[in-house]
Amino acid sequence: MRPFSTLGRTYPYATALSVVALFAGYFLLPLLLRGTVDMTGGTGQIAMTDLRPFIIGEGLLLMALLVVIAALRWWRQSGLAVRADPAGLRLFGWIVIVPLLIVGGLWSYIATQSDGTPRIPGFGTIALLAILIGVFEETLFRGVLFHGLRQRHGPGAAVVMSALLFGGFHLVNAVFGQSLFLTVIQIA
Repeated sequence: MRPFSTLGRTYPYATALSVVALFAGYFLLPLLLRGTVDMTGGTGQIAMTDLRPFIIGEGLLLMALLVVIAALRWWRQSGLAVRADPAGLRLFGWIVIVPLLIVGGLWSYIATQSDGTPRIPGFGTIALLAILIGVFEETLFRGVLFHGLRQRHGPGAAVVMSALLFGGFHLVNAVFGQSLFLTVIQIA
């Protein structure tokens, strides 16, 4: 593990770009192996009926990223090993928990049909997928990539560049059949 941490400490910019390229390659690998694949069945929207493959895939991606961060010993640099701000934790309850409870209640009402059968996946399933995606993306772009860019270009430029790369990363969704309109919304 020592050579990786030395590499990350000596060349943080190149290391961060390499880590992002590694994960970008994971998303582009099916395109390179099979060409364009429409995962939407021609609808332009990914079916939200069975989310288990997405949850498993996102969980594996997050674990792989955490292994890379551990090998580089970038826990602090990626923002994963910092002391929590007490004021931020108090606000978390009002800004995140309360709205989640409200949305969860509404979701359970909307998600079931009049006979009680589920119309769409449960709120917990969607929330788990959203959390996994969010933690992976934030750690990769606003943790690893931002740290590397900040070492070379300073914090202001690093914010702009990591945001542009983060938005551009979502182009892969259009490659897999998502409508261009939805992809542009994600990028924005």
